[in-house]
Amino acid sequence: MKVRTWLNTVTDKEIGDYEDTYDKIFLASKEQVYGTLESGTCNDEVWDYYKKATGLTAPSNANNIGRIKYKLDAQTSADWQRLRSPNRAVYPMMAKSFIWDNCACQQGKGTDFAMNRLHAHLQRYYRKHGKDGWVLQCDIKGYYPNMPHEVAKKKFAKHLDEWTFAEVKKILDRFEGDIGFNPGSQLIQIAGISVLDEMDHFIKEKLRIKHYIRYMDDFILISNDKQYLQTCLEQIREYLKERGFELNAKTSLYRMSRGIKFLGFRFIMTDTGKVIRLIKPESVKRERRKLRKLVKLAKKGKLTKEKVNQCYEAYKAHAERGNTWKMLQRLDEFYKNLWKEN
Repeated sequence: MKVRTWLNTVTDKEIGDYEDTYDKIFLASKEQVYGTLESGTCNDEVWDYYKKATGLTAPSNANNIGRIKYKLDAQTSADWQRLRSPNRAVYPMMAKSFIWDNCACQQGKGTDFAMNRLHAHLQRYYRKHGKDGWVLQCDIKGYYPNMPHEVAKKKFAKHLDEWTFAEVKKILDRFEGDIGFNPGSQLIQIAGISVLDEMDHFIKEKLRIKHYIRYMDDFILISNDKQYLQTCLEQIREYLKERGFELNAKTSLYRMSRGIKFLGFRFIMTDTGKVIRLIKPESVKRERRKLRKLVKLAKKGKLTKEKVNQCYEAYKAHAERGNTWKMLQRLDEFYKNLWKEN
């Protein structure tokens, strides 16, 4: 696959096939992408973009200016792909050790993939153990803000060659917070799916949990043995503590019959083993309130009806991932009546 010329210093002939020469692309574009902001100066172009993007009055520090410049490049550059080339180079190296049920932010994966995988785990569990079982659902407290810098960098260093890691480290340094990282770079997203990779293997291979799934920092263990899941929880807490993380208050151990809340839906197993996905009631209530406000704005001429319809259709597309036909019929009726009200 040939790629276009991004900079005058690099030709298509020099670049060759993208997969084999990503390092040339990275090297040629890195200075233009990341800029030189060590002085902490902020030119008018960056400042104007910052005000538009955030509404704030001033960058708080030079580190923020670096993030603003990065976003500015991404927004205004005709060569968007040059910002993505480092991530395309890094991800394949990092992903070699990922388990299949590491579901977030990857090509061919995402929320639909994660929900389908949980669905499959529940069906397989039912075939062996029936509908009775226990769920350990864990969530990490302040995942990105509390992600230790050295833990993330150590993970990258383990999988990348020396040159690539040196370039990645420069990017990570620009997005460092006091303890963890500030979102804004795709490499931070790659760090998010990678840092807990070794925990995935610990749970699957050391704790021997067959039914396990993780979406970023939200992960689920399913077993027919409550006491063993309690032991797993203690070991996971200790494992994370050693790496600078802790579980938050949402972490809980409960009966499977309660249903598993995951990615906006509640997964329920029936007596016959059928898995039903119900959208969470609080989500429907929020959408009703939102629609009421949007329709009022449209009637005042502040929004178009087409824009309100687009917002509603987007929500329906999300809800249709579950068993929500009856709920959507009721919501359609509610939405139609909103336009009829005076």
